[in-house]
Amino acid sequence: MSESNGHQSSTTNDPPPPPPFDPSEPSVPISYPIKTLQDLKSRVYFDSFHYPFNKSSVPLQNAAFPDRPRMLVCHDMQGGYVDDKWVQGGTNADAYAIWHWYLMDVFVYFSHNLVTLPPPCWTNTAHKHGVKVLGTFIVEWDEGTVIANELLSTKESAHLYAELLKELAVDLGFDGWLLNMEVKMDVGKIPNLKEFISHLTEVMHSSLPGSLVIWYDSVTIDGELKWQDQLNEKNKPFFDICDGIFVNYTWKEGYPKISAAAAGDRKYDVYMGIDVFGRNTFGGGQWNTNVALDVLKKDDVSAAIFAPGWIYETKQLPDFQTAQNRWWSLVEKSWGVLQNYPKVLPFYSNFDQGHGSHISVEGEQVLKSPWNNISSQGFQPFLKFDDNANPDGIQVIVDFKQASYSGGGNITFKGTLEDNTHFIAKLFQAELLLGDLPVIFTYSVQSEKNSLVGLHLELSSVTKETKSLLFASKGANQFSGKFGEVIVPRQVKNTPTASGWVILESGIAMTGYTITGINALCYRPEPKNRSLILESGSDGQAEYFAVIGDITIKTSEQNSDFSQSSSWLVEAPVEYIKWTSSSGSQDSKTLNVKLSWKLKDGKNNPVFPKFNIYVKKLAKNPVGNQDGLLEGTHEYLGSAQVQAFYVSDLVVPSGTDSLKSKSPSNGHQSSSLEPPPPPFDPSEPSSVPLQNAAFPARPRILVCHDMKGGYVDDKWVQGGTNADAYAIWHWYLIDVFVYFSHNLVTLPPPCWINTAHKHGVKVLGTFVAEWDEGSIVADKLVSTKESAHMYAERLAELAVDLGFDGWLVNMEVGVSKGKSCNLKEFVSHLTNTMHSSLPGSLVIWYESVTIDGILRWQNQLNKKNKPFFDICDGIFEKYVKHSAAVAGDRKYDVYMGIDVFGRGTFGGGQWKTNVALDVLKKFDVSAAIFAPGWVYETNQPPDFQTAQNLWWSLVEKSWGISRNYPKVLPFYSNFDQGRGLHISAEGRQVLETPWNNLSSQGFQPFLKFSNDANSDTIKVAVNFKEASFSGGGNITFKGTLRNGDHFIARLFRSKLLLGDFPIHIKYSVKSEENSLVGLLLKFSSATNETKFVLVASRGTNRFSGKFSEVIEPRQVKKQDNAPGWIVQETSIAMNGCTITGINALCYRPESKNSILRIQSGRSQDSTLTHVPAEFFAVLSDITIKTSGKNSDFPPSSSWLVEAPYLKWTSNSQGSKILDVKISWKLKHGNVSLFPKYNIYVEAKQTNGSPERRPEVTRKYLGSAHMEAFFISDLDIPTGTDSLKFIVQVCSVDGTSQKLDGSPFLQLDLENK
Repeated sequence: MSESNGHQSSTTNDPPPPPPFDPSEPSVPISYPIKTLQDLKSRVYFDSFHYPFNKSSVPLQNAAFPDRPRMLVCHDMQGGYVDDKWVQGGTNADAYAIWHWYLMDVFVYFSHNLVTLPPPCWTNTAHKHGVKVLGTFIVEWDEGTVIANELLSTKESAHLYAELLKELAVDLGFDGWLLNMEVKMDVGKIPNLKEFISHLTEVMHSSLPGSLVIWYDSVTIDGELKWQDQLNEKNKPFFDICDGIFVNYTWKEGYPKISAAAAGDRKYDVYMGIDVFGRNTFGGGQWNTNVALDVLKKDDVSAAIFAPGWIYETKQLPDFQTAQNRWWSLVEKSWGVLQNYPKVLPFYSNFDQGHGSHISVEGEQVLKSPWNNISSQGFQPFLKFDDNANPDGIQVIVDFKQASYSGGGNITFKGTLEDNTHFIAKLFQAELLLGDLPVIFTYSVQSEKNSLVGLHLELSSVTKETKSLLFASKGANQFSGKFGEVIVPRQVKNTPTASGWVILESGIAMTGYTITGINALCYRPEPKNRSLILESGSDGQAEYFAVIGDITIKTSEQNSDFSQSSSWLVEAPVEYIKWTSSSGSQDSKTLNVKLSWKLKDGKNNPVFPKFNIYVKKLAKNPVGNQDGLLEGTHEYLGSAQVQAFYVSDLVVPSGTDSLKSKSPSNGHQSSSLEPPPPPFDPSEPSSVPLQNAAFPARPRILVCHDMKGGYVDDKWVQGGTNADAYAIWHWYLIDVFVYFSHNLVTLPPPCWINTAHKHGVKVLGTFVAEWDEGSIVADKLVSTKESAHMYAERLAELAVDLGFDGWLVNMEVGVSKGKSCNLKEFVSHLTNTMHSSLPGSLVIWYESVTIDGILRWQNQLNKKNKPFFDICDGIFEKYVKHSAAVAGDRKYDVYMGIDVFGRGTFGGGQWKTNVALDVLKKFDVSAAIFAPGWVYETNQPPDFQTAQNLWWSLVEKSWGISRNYPKVLPFYSNFDQGRGLHISAEGRQVLETPWNNLSSQGFQPFLKFSNDANSDTIKVAVNFKEASFSGGGNITFKGTLRNGDHFIARLFRSKLLLGDFPIHIKYSVKSEENSLVGLLLKFSSATNETKFVLVASRGTNRFSGKFSEVIEPRQVKKQDNAPGWIVQETSIAMNGCTITGINALCYRPESKNSILRIQSGRSQDSTLTHVPAEFFAVLSDITIKTSGKNSDFPPSSSWLVEAPYLKWTSNSQGSKILDVKISWKLKHGNVSLFPKYNIYVEAKQTNGSPERRPEVTRKYLGSAHMEAFFISDLDIPTGTDSLKFIVQVCSVDGTSQKLDGSPFLQLDLENK
């Protein structure tokens, strides 16, 4: 036996006997069992060189069993650890494999060793298909008796070995154990045996939810080794303390029914054994295995198929592939399909069975020799086996000989097909619910002339309405009327190496539908001379041959992001590098080396399921190239499913100067890619990217800021101290926000970009040329075509670099007629450059100068200004009726201006702005509201908060709500408006002075404003004075409420489609006694059925019947520094429904004396049963996410915190004043995507006495929305020894890193 390049191979020469296996020595990684109790106890396995290679890399997605009988398959193939022991793969193209995973629920890897550890290849592919994997613990024969006595000597020893087995399963990534105690034992050992089983089950469940411990029917509760062949009083005590029983396979008819009765409501945990070899098994096994399966199906218990490798071991005819498919077709016929996929996206399959004669990557063969590696299995197709297939029809097989596009297999369709007929073959039986985003299908095909293959999709709605779609690349007219829709996919351009392969791609958007079937459809194009064929009497039958290489399904947003090469640390530890001289050659060398790689931040990255390993042997050009260039080609070595690979016996020719290894990670499309473009950089002033750049098909509202000339309180990037600073918070009514001033180039302060982007609103800067100075600017700008292009590119650079979305261009000056063409060049080039650099960006022309170069406002869209409109994204106009007609299908790009100050504007603006809005709504064009800061600048009574809410309520009444949120998770809001009198963190006030910072705005609630609110009802307001739980604001509910009544206030109007995972909702409340507030959620199904779910902590009996469901949340324990605050948490699972509304519900608990009043006959007195009472409650924040876990923050050691700028001065009292800029970044160089950082300083003082216990004070300095913060005028008291600047990392879900674990910078002040 010899190994080469990480693969096992065999030779016909008789090799010398191998040395004894030493798992501590480097060698080709293998899987192996633990054979002695001593080895198990000593944990020596974890010291093995092979251990890290044996970890499975594919987690099980869904651990819950459906409510039905289950199918367990027990491997037992040639004693185990055959071709599958080679972790990195072997060289046997005919190696044993299983590929009918959709017919099973549990897979057990079995051998007759003490501890059988499943090779990771089985765990990886089983998990991929949703199948659980168990190892085996077995004691048998005389040696087993000795082991059992030691194992069960004490309760403590039983617990110890149970925990060691748990550790192995959890660490290696499989799902539990089959326990087989096939020895007779002293009855006195039985209590400890029960302890062993019970403790193993408990520790597995606590460490790995969904794990299994299954007992094999062998030793009885009396200590006798007597197989019962049924569940009864002799083995049920073991069954009762674990997850199931594998009943011995020599049962009789009637035993399954008896066992089901004994199990009661756990009948599906009874797995009745069937030996495929037929050793005394019911029905005889082998080709009659289905006889036993039919009985088990009838008696409604689970099945345990033992040794399906019988097909392989006994070389059933005509060949393994055919015999295996035929045998499993009997299982499917008896029990049906048990696993459906795809269920989630992205989904990818290349139909690889984990063995073959070649391997390809994107159509290029990288390996042309036999191989096997079950870890490489793709999702397996649900191909139907027909034992009576018509030889003249289409035969469908997974083919290993035909060149593949990806991996080592594909599906071939071969046979004959008549004209005007088609053939459908099932590929996948799916359960894929479609959400809001379009779903993209990409698939590779290769075919002979006139052989075509498409994809046929079966879909079902919630109401069971069925639809079918066909993707067909050409000749699809023949299917008109046969399918619900026929879509012609586009051909994707491919590399020239993919000879003959065509990549097709198309998308569908069918929100709320479920894909239930994915099929291949074979057809031929209609013949051009059909009439001649009919006249000649030909039956139109012809040879057919086509291949599908792979298929990818993903949403439009699921493109793989690959970490840059520089982000990885690739190592070859010196202790694992071994050079030897090649036999038969004195010049070449042979290399053994272990490669490992990890991201430099120290984290493993489980999102990459596979790594392809190549080597490039570099040699200096033999022709004597003076540049010293190197020559070499990439050689494929294999693939890894963990972040390590062992290269064995690599021959290195003489003259090779260096070796370059490559391990590109493969995403769900399984293709090597160039490094992705640099991710969005939150160190730029704008730290919140816009999530969705597309406009809906409706009129839009643009809001143009123009408040006191701009750059007032909002100019302070890190925030100011004016609690009454101007702000906008009705973002749900806006589509575009323009920051305007009368400067030449107005750059939006990042606070506006951050909060607008958070709410889905685009932000534009302004370029304005006006008055005499503007004429000089314009002349220079449009002096030449080149100057116009140059200034356009400078503006685009500013927008892209600072993170806003485009420009409002306002040329309020005349230009010479000859320069108009250059002005058009400026507008056009700016638009094109913005679009290419930032998809979804906008350039809007302000209606001013005409195409003739004359400054004359047209007040409408016409031939004088339409040339500018035609080359950009819209026009800011002044008149409506004719403009819509001239714009045609671009009428929504016409933004009709309304000046809120009322300067000559239609309707008068101010409190009558809605008059103009109503007209624009009627004519179906967009609106541009100019200077809504009028409310603030003119001090409208009674106060800014109230007046602002009243004014924007007129906008909402006229146009309705433009934006819905939340739409995606995680979602967090603390209702902060970006200004206030204090700031809190988890209920503790960290700042007690006035402040403003619009970047700190949370998602703003959709509170309804009524100017006629009854003083006796509940008033709802965003409150800055009341102490908050998080940030500087909250929502208060204040007023009166009668017993038995409730009050509902709208918080958010959402459009949040729920998927397979439950959502977790957490919210903080504080209230006076008998004032309660809960959350009322409105749901809509795909069929528009409406449900209301109330989340309320107590006193909810009255709501029974009023809402679809009432859920009582659990109270989360909080710190003592958050007095009065209660944090509630719950989860909801409503797969396929959409949350359309999130409301607060105010209520009072039912009076304890209400029953007594009714009994006393006074219930008719409404003053007694419905007494109005004062109501006061506060809602401070709300979190919605798909996981109950908090965010993972990089440890403090992952960050590099620096102070590149320091300045010390002294004040008049002799203490020091510090100005310092601190900056931070992750050490691996990647950019973090955290939206916010809280900055603290800790001062340590000993006052010059080292013996004294230091006094440490902590102070909140502010928050940063980029990875830098400037601290000015920090007063350092005398006696301060050191300063510690803490950077608290905050996540998008509202959680923050613990201060003790946050990045920090420490300054020693001894010499200052």
